Amino acid sequence: MARRKRKEDAVDWTPPEFDEVDFMRKEIAGAKAAVVTITWAFVGALVSFLLYRVTWVLAFFAGLFVFAGLLYVMPLLGVRTSGFKRRDWAGHGGTYFFSWLAFWIILLNIPVSDITPPTIDFVYAGAYSASLGADVGVTCAGPSGGTIAVPIVGGNDTFYFLFRVGDNVGVGRVEVKVNAGSVTPEPAAGDANVCRGLRDQIPRYPEGTYVVRIPWSSGSTAPIPIEITASDAAGHTVALGVRIQPQT
Repeated sequence: MARRKRKEDAVDWTPPEFDEVDFMRKEIAGAKAAVVTITWAFVGALVSFLLYRVTWVLAFFAGLFVFAGLLYVMPLLGVRTSGFKRRDWAGHGGTYFFSWLAFWIILLNIPVSDITPPTIDFVYAGAYSASLGADVGVTCAGPSGGTIAVPIVGGNDTFYFLFRVGDNVGVGRVEVKVNAGSVTPEPAAGDANVCRGLRDQIPRYPEGTYVVRIPWSSGSTAPIPIEITASDAAGHTVALGVRIQPQT
């Protein structure tokens, strides 16, 4: 039969004394280390930002390599690293990585900087009769291999060339050359879409749309080269070349 436990058999256990001073010292040291890590991550982001124009691969690995500088920066700023264990460095490494990545993304985007060139899309061409005007409708086609095949039917005597230029901040300049000669494109944003087959989906032209009207020499089947150049305020430039191939 089990023996009843007597009072004198009870274990005399006393909880350890809570060292509030030591606890606060560790908490303050941890907070200081976190602040230093985040601040150093901004330095790493600056390094990556400056090297990005060379190549993004170099910028990426250089930013990661800057983390090693914490081994020297923390002691200089009064953070004791002698007691850090592997898990402590892993935690600071995670803090550095995500802080560095966030700072770098901010530095690479507006309003801090603009690294994105303009885009040229929505390229179509068709033919219409100048006496009737394009508002009656134009059968438009897109490029295939850099060439837009445009059938010439009836009394069509003018090519209708359509394109759109976009940018994340704003387009600074748009230049168009037809047969190596400069022409002035007509802004068409908000105008009714005259291209058959497209106006059902896009009833009006989006922002940044331009139109160029090109007279056609009757009977000529020579391709018409067109070069579009667009630039933004940051100096980024993009160019696109297409050809209109008349089909009689």
